[in-house]
Amino acid sequence: MLRVADSLATKQKRRIYDITNVLEGIGLIEKQSKNTIKWKGAISGDNTVEAYERLHRAQAQLQELEDESTFWTEKLRLIERSIANTFDDITLKDLLYLTQDDLCQVMDDDVVVIAEGINGTSMKINEIQNGEKISHQFHFQSRHYPVNLKLLNRNSQTIPNMTDDQIENSSAESPFSIVSTEPFILLGEVAQPDDYHDVMDDTEGVCDFYNDDDDDDDVSAMPCV
Repeated sequence: MLRVADSLATKQKRRIYDITNVLEGIGLIEKQSKNTIKWKGAISGDNTVEAYERLHRAQAQLQELEDESTFWTEKLRLIERSIANTFDDITLKDLLYLTQDDLCQVMDDDVVVIAEGINGTSMKINEIQNGEKISHQFHFQSRHYPVNLKLLNRNSQTIPNMTDDQIENSSAESPFSIVSTEPFILLGEVAQPDDYHDVMDDTEGVCDFYNDDDDDDDVSAMPCV
């Protein structure tokens, strides 16, 4: 461009230099040497079919990402609405709990650790790799209250309920042991029949105490019990 300007009049040369200075100032051209410049305003392929194809692909990708974002935003809104409806339903309040089997089923074969702490409890997990073996170290910190941890085990066995007959027939070892089968030693003398005022035979009853034929019996002399 500048080489062409050398054959022009001085006034025209001055105008061309002014234009090149402006174009260089706005970053459209770059001076390679005193009489040589390089155009920087566009890249190869601009204003061609290739440029329109790149633009079309970029617009299609942008639209795809926007559609996916809208899809997941709607999914999140429905989930939040479903959770709110569940908590607001009075008939379901007694069912708002999870069992150990529920958590293990959702987490598949992963190790599940439940941490119970108040607001403000911090947790840090460090991954320790020893060769091909990877272990994890948990660090919990609470300023005021302890943090309770529970490890869920899918393979834990549940003890079934037992009936009274099963308990009696159980072969479980008793915590008590038999010391002796001998009877207890009495601390006093054994009472004899003669020690009592009136003694009944096996064929007699209470009414026999008041037999009118027996004059020797004095009812008034009988002790009151």
